[in-house]
Amino acid sequence: MSNSQYLGNRFETATKGNRKRMLTASTDTDAKLSAQQMSDADITMLFGLFHPVFALFAQLYALWLAALGVYKGETLRLKNKMKELSKQKIKEWDAAIQVVFLENTEDYLILLPNGRAPFQNGTYEQRVAAVEGLGIRLAAYPALLVLKTVVDVFATDLRNIRLVHQQKEQLADTASSNLESQRVLLAVMFYGVLGFLMYKFRAEITRVTDFIDFSLLNAKGSDDVPTIFEREIPANSVDNITEGFAADQEFEIEVLQGGGAYFYTADSKTQTYTGSGVFRNTGPSQKFTVPELGGMKEFLNVHNQTGAMVKIKITLVEE
Repeated sequence: MSNSQYLGNRFETATKGNRKRMLTASTDTDAKLSAQQMSDADITMLFGLFHPVFALFAQLYALWLAALGVYKGETLRLKNKMKELSKQKIKEWDAAIQVVFLENTEDYLILLPNGRAPFQNGTYEQRVAAVEGLGIRLAAYPALLVLKTVVDVFATDLRNIRLVHQQKEQLADTASSNLESQRVLLAVMFYGVLGFLMYKFRAEITRVTDFIDFSLLNAKGSDDVPTIFEREIPANSVDNITEGFAADQEFEIEVLQGGGAYFYTADSKTQTYTGSGVFRNTGPSQKFTVPELGGMKEFLNVHNQTGAMVKIKITLVEE
């Protein structure tokens, strides 16, 4: 066994992939240090070092939860709009066109060359483009001017909803990255506090637990809002889904659309599938452990080796 294994930072490893556990443990220690800081100069010093790092982590945690909640809401809004398009609007537009041009006539095929399919399948961007394209083609037909206005209004709404969705996704990703960086800094500070307390109370070592409740590092439960990743993976490409997860993390994987893809842990964000992991096709979601996905590595990637886009959803399963 190497020396480094004896020096591992338990605060970092126990809270990796579980920010709520770090929040719980650090809140407890911050309160205990604060309660005794006025009666002990050493504790005053520790509180002065620990509290600012903890306070920023707590603030970033709240911001992350808020950003993730907003993103989930905007995702639902976009899905509902896409459902309206595929289930209702394209049927209405198709019927309105057939009042003027019968199905499979030349002008009908100009307006809907692939029928309803482009409005009901494909990526978000492809379906937005399908609506915008129909509006452009309708401009050549005065008899369908009213329909063009309706289509253009829907296209504008759809484009705006998608833009907001992308913006909120980026904000959630940024908030998550900021929080993760602060978690690591707080773990380092926690480790330092433990080391000082162990030296201070070396003759009565159980006093360390007056300030650090180690059981909280093993507490069940995960972050209040499940972390959900939805991606549209282009043909023949690799995408990194997440990083820095715990060894006992479980992932619920679902392929929503496309021919399937490989899911695996990796040593880099760009590493392609090398044979260790799982292949999932379109169908019901299924849970997988880190060993099943290739073992404990830094990154979780997905590799789409097909010639078409694959849409996937991955949820970090709560403990």
